[in-house]
Amino acid sequence: MARKLMRISPQLPVLLLLASAAPLLAQKAASVEEVRAAMAAGDYRGAVTQIDKQLFPTSKDTAGRFELLMLKGECRLQLQDRLGAASAFKSAAKIASNPSELAAARANAIIIERSTSGRYTPRFTTGAEPIDILPIDSRKRAMLALEAEMGSQYKSQIDSALRADQLPPIEQVFPRVAEMFFLESFAAAQPSETGKLMQDLGGHAFKLMQDELNKCSSRIDYLNQLANSASDNARGWNSGRLGLTSQQRDEIRAMLPYLNKLRERATEYRGIAAQMGGNENKWDALVADAVDAIADAESLYNDR
Repeated sequence: MARKLMRISPQLPVLLLLASAAPLLAQKAASVEEVRAAMAAGDYRGAVTQIDKQLFPTSKDTAGRFELLMLKGECRLQLQDRLGAASAFKSAAKIASNPSELAAARANAIIIERSTSGRYTPRFTTGAEPIDILPIDSRKRAMLALEAEMGSQYKSQIDSALRADQLPPIEQVFPRVAEMFFLESFAAAQPSETGKLMQDLGGHAFKLMQDELNKCSSRIDYLNQLANSASDNARGWNSGRLGLTSQQRDEIRAMLPYLNKLRERATEYRGIAAQMGGNENKWDALVADAVDAIADAESLYNDR
């Protein structure tokens, strides 16, 4: 019996699995098409019902979950459900797999939240007409109008952040610049202005954190060499270890929370770079440098 079983083609289980999965795959594809058909016919409530049947209560690994959430956001918007639409687009943003998906989801959520009764009205343009955000073309016009408005509104803060010698000014304005980046990325397909601004802010933040880490690492190295120097040169090879003074130990202890904060910030910026297609490697290196500095500081502090 064992020999007969071993003669079965090793490809058979795979073929059987594919054969059994084919109807399910076709059903899922048909379901998305049915949703799109319902939307094209103006049956947005029916489309939402079909979407929810696929999304819930299944796991987050549902195939095509991002697309379904984007379609749900669109349906909710057309149904004039502001909160429901923004919520669906935000959920889509959380599972976006590339910068384009992230920009599409976030840009839609942003313009919906900044609009009233389905219309976005520029606040700083005298006599500006409200822009209907239900049609996608005029929605993109509204996004670009909001992006330009935010650029004017936050210009002074952005300029200050680019000149700052500390992180707080950058962190205060960075979320607004990110929103501008999402709006331009989706509406114009090419974030020429905000893309460069994001790079400049990120590069400035990186340089500041790198400089701070270098200062801390140099100080830790100096104190380490000092602590491990001879306590009595007159005794030559038999001299004892000098060690740290209580003041130097307090300095190391006070430095550790700051180093941990730098590591956390570098990790956060690394995540942002990954989401937006930035240079993850340089942030990985900065995180590693912070981890090394923390380890050296802890070792020095605990070495009595």
